[in-house]
Amino acid sequence: MRTLAIGDIHGFSSTLENLLDFIAFDSDNDRLIFLGDYIDRGPNSRQVIEKLVELSANPKHIFLRGNHDEWLLEAYKDNSWFKSWLGWGVGGKETLRSYGAASFSPAILSLIPQSHFDFLESTRLFFETDDYIFVHASISWKPPEENSADELLWPTFEQLRPHPSGKTVICGHSSQSLGIPANKDYGICIDTFCSGEGWLSAFDVESFDVFQANKQGETRQFNMSEF
Repeated sequence: MRTLAIGDIHGFSSTLENLLDFIAFDSDNDRLIFLGDYIDRGPNSRQVIEKLVELSANPKHIFLRGNHDEWLLEAYKDNSWFKSWLGWGVGGKETLRSYGAASFSPAILSLIPQSHFDFLESTRLFFETDDYIFVHASISWKPPEENSADELLWPTFEQLRPHPSGKTVICGHSSQSLGIPANKDYGICIDTFCSGEGWLSAFDVESFDVFQANKQGETRQFNMSEF
């Protein structure tokens, strides 16, 4: 069985679909680990969540929470978070537009189905295997379960240090503008700037193969050993 980690999608549903086609995704024989930031910036956050809800029917797939997903959950509860979520560069307005919003007030969140909020609430802050720790952004020196949400959702890849467990950290969050995953040996960042001019990446943790798709419908594949 392949295990593939998928980086920040940011509302680009067609790119996600193209990537799943490119990896010849087989739900029975592949396990997907999504690293969060499913929404914001791109035009189709609703469609992304609908696809992930569909995939979540298979319990082998793992869905982590990103800081943008957390932002929406907090915006639902707190007007100050709602205002910041609509701020420049965050992408909240694009998410609301994907649900049919024509104006932007806290009440407009009612356009988002409760099942989508339930899905986001069900996401994990980390996932750990014998060899890897999967998180959205980074992790402190503490065991994963002792990290706060802020420690897992917000720091940059540059702040990541070797984890005392000796496990490799797989994360997203810090956009790699050249479209190539960043590799520190003890950590690999696969946010390859899908929300900009880069690619959406799927990383096979056994083979170190990287599969990518972009907004133009292009695909490519390479191995991390090449970089």
